[in-house]
Amino acid sequence: MTPAREVWWRWPLWSWPRLGATAMALVVLLFVVGRVQAWSNADPASPASASSPSPSAHSALPTLSTPATPEPAQSPSASGMPSAAPSDARSVARAFVAAWARPYDKPEIWLSRVRPMASEPFGQQLELTDPARVPATSVMDEGRVVSQEAALAKVRVATDNGPVMVQLKRVEGAWLVDAIAPAE
Repeated sequence: MTPAREVWWRWPLWSWPRLGATAMALVVLLFVVGRVQAWSNADPASPASASSPSPSAHSALPTLSTPATPEPAQSPSASGMPSAAPSDARSVARAFVAAWARPYDKPEIWLSRVRPMASEPFGQQLELTDPARVPATSVMDEGRVVSQEAALAKVRVATDNGPVMVQLKRVEGAWLVDAIAPAE
């Protein structure tokens, strides 16, 4: 080896303070690389490259249930995400699943995206949900209406971790998500 090449790798080993400084610099470098990668995955225009969670992660999903009392429609979100205003249940279900399937978002950002599209009782359940436990990271199709009546609808939406069944109900002319669960 040439003397110039020997100098660069010997410098960190010359003393304990230098070794500590080198180790700290490597930790900071790895942290920055991880944050840059997380930011690129959080970009809605880029596909998420996170691996699919295990099927046991479905236990974080609430079960389908219909509350007994009607609730008022939610106001549109200031975050720019679609609100419950679209006229068909399929587009509301797909928009909800797209906002829901973002386990890498901070909880308050995640909730601000999904809450405006949810019914009042289901919105309260979502407030208790840890988005990191959501098993999906992306939507794979436009959704398919499984059943629809005047005030109730069920839409099956495919995600990267399997399909989910989204139950919606019409409140004051707008479709709101009332439940989500793994499709059978």
